[in-house]
Amino acid sequence: MLLLKPQFFKSITDKYIKYDDYGPEVITSIDKNEKLQTLQKEYLKTLVKYNMNPTPANTSSLKKTYKMLKDSIPISTINNDFGEVLGPIAVVNLGLLPIKKDEAYVFVPGRGNEPLLDYKIMTKVGNKTEVYKISAKSGDTTNTLKPGNVYQLIKEEEKLYTKFKNTTEFKVIEILTTNSWKEGPIEAVKYLKTKQIAKAKWIYKGDTYTESVRQRAEDSLVNISKEDLDFTPLFAAATNLKIYYVKFKMGTDGIPIWEILKDDVNRPTAKKRIQFRSKNYVGRTNGDKLGFQPK
Repeated sequence: MLLLKPQFFKSITDKYIKYDDYGPEVITSIDKNEKLQTLQKEYLKTLVKYNMNPTPANTSSLKKTYKMLKDSIPISTINNDFGEVLGPIAVVNLGLLPIKKDEAYVFVPGRGNEPLLDYKIMTKVGNKTEVYKISAKSGDTTNTLKPGNVYQLIKEEEKLYTKFKNTTEFKVIEILTTNSWKEGPIEAVKYLKTKQIAKAKWIYKGDTYTESVRQRAEDSLVNISKEDLDFTPLFAAATNLKIYYVKFKMGTDGIPIWEILKDDVNRPTAKKRIQFRSKNYVGRTNGDKLGFQPK
């Protein structure tokens, strides 16, 4: 099954592309992609051309192409994946955000799991630069952040990093992020012992990895997050970063439907206390790092 995410079109990722050049670059990348069949290429290029310039002629062309070729690519992968490729074109061209074409540059990350971010559009006028971070959606829900996502988002924002970098809570998620799922909880509890957290006093400096020690460390961190440390401010700060949620889906006639999701309804919130949760158990072969959930 095709996954038409930006990473499938490598020539458009990990570089700033002038807005006027982005659409043509996508078309070139489609043409050169050897994994796509001729009819699939034709359909995708028609979609790109419509979003670049939704004239009556391009609208008619897309409707006809959709009717003939819609079965060549599952609609789900257009909605879920290719919308991330089309997004920068539509956001600017349809005026979803106040961005002028001649001032815009598009950046699409090559890594497919950037927290809350699928692409960004930068505008530069003189010495003033503004960056619009955008999360692409095919439905009405938003991302669930993990501790590693919170750590990365906080660290990348200078003001937030300055505010939180010396807190015990930030240090804990840093340890969990920079260590493996096995070693992270143990190292975090060892750190909390130096902070005189009572629930961490059981661990010894010389303790090395065993399944039972790792699981006890995870259980301790869950309990500590319920009663001793409050990770809610970190979570709230990360999720309240200015991210624009852009929703995309194909209409029944093949014409794309775009909209900006309203922040107050769709932005993740931290109204309840955020605490750790563990899905692991002693003997689990492929475990998960600790996650977050509201209390």
